[in-house]
Amino acid sequence: MRTVKIALVLTILFALFACGQAHKFVEHTVDVDTAFGNYEWFYDTYNDIQATVQKAKVAHEMISQATSEDAKLNYQTDYTGAIGYLNSKVADYNSNSSKWNRTLFKDKKLPYKIRISVSGGDVTLSEE
Repeated sequence: MRTVKIALVLTILFALFACGQAHKFVEHTVDVDTAFGNYEWFYDTYNDIQATVQKAKVAHEMISQATSEDAKLNYQTDYTGAIGYLNSKVADYNSNSSKWNRTLFKDKKLPYKIRISVSGGDVTLSEE
């Protein structure tokens, strides 16, 4: 009987602790600062992705117009860096789009996920 009482007390303590932790999680998720932060993060990241696509296209165009090997190498480095950065930002965007506690505050006008394709210097985005 004593074991049952101890188990019951431990179960009640665990339940109270779990409810307290769940309450903290929900409170943090719907906190105004967190909500605005997530909302702004999606817009900022989406706009950053679009701007980086344009930077990559310009850098690729400049490679063929470069008048020296140094300039060509600089533009090639800019292009490669932009593509790497773009892949990273798209991966972050898509990862956060998959998280229910992040997408609660994502504007429905923004795409659910973004795909990037690079072909011969042409960079295109497709949205889901």
